[in-house]
Amino acid sequence: MLFRSDKGKPYPEWDYREGRYKRNWSWVQEKPLAESNLAEATRLMNQYALALKRLKKAIQAQKPTRMAPLVRQFDGDDIDLNAAIAYVAERHAGMSPEPAIYRRREIKQRDVSVTLLADMSTSIMQHLPEGGGRLVDRIRAGVLLFAESMEEVGDAYAIAGFCSKYRDNVSYYTIKDFEDPLTTQVRSVIGGMSGRLATRMGAAIRHATARFTGVESNRRLLLILSDGRPEDYDDGGDRRYLHEDTRMAVKEAVTCGVHPYCITVDTMANQYLPQIFGPGHYMVLDHINSLPNKLPEIYLRLRR
Repeated sequence: MLFRSDKGKPYPEWDYREGRYKRNWSWVQEKPLAESNLAEATRLMNQYALALKRLKKAIQAQKPTRMAPLVRQFDGDDIDLNAAIAYVAERHAGMSPEPAIYRRREIKQRDVSVTLLADMSTSIMQHLPEGGGRLVDRIRAGVLLFAESMEEVGDAYAIAGFCSKYRDNVSYYTIKDFEDPLTTQVRSVIGGMSGRLATRMGAAIRHATARFTGVESNRRLLLILSDGRPEDYDDGGDRRYLHEDTRMAVKEAVTCGVHPYCITVDTMANQYLPQIFGPGHYMVLDHINSLPNKLPEIYLRLRR
């Protein structure tokens, strides 16, 4: 049974060398993201205003238009013939049926929820070649455009970031929870996102999966935004160790009805992501500058 303490919430971790789970091995602490930068968020929203406008048009084109009939209603646009016949028959039989004899039509919405989980390790602070700014600028813009697009889509969504320093110090930053509105403060926190420490991805995936508990939706997606492979200061230089644990965390998420999908800007990711996420469950972006536009576009494709 999982529990919480001052150390956070413990999760098992898979050790491929021993062929077993280490019980209560990695510890996740939920923390607020202290940094915020409204000026940067505003600058990015202005910079990507045309891109957001195009995204909103694409979303409007995708919104469901098929009308689903609701029968046996107390009011509506048309008479529900079957309900009306049953109502008359029951009245003649001396019964007192309720006059639910109408039908109406309403748009049938898709039932999807999603968490965007961003890798916030030190490497996102790297400078891009040829004076292209920093990677974190593209990540901030991508998360902002994702949030604004989700407001248009109407699906339940959460935004979080993670980093780590050793197995007992995995930080999980909830930037926006499922029930939270997209406020100026949330945008400001996104504008202040920065990198720190390392990437114990398996623990973060397990925690993000657990946080879907209580979210009512038929489809649950976990979008992971990363710029490198899973690694931490205590992995002993064995890259396979956290690769294998992350692979098992992905399998556990799928078993729980949560479907992870990784988006990365690491050009070497084809060497390890197929083994971790499986074919068709990740995307390697060839151009970092495409990240802000691609992030919401990928979600729109996945939710179809």
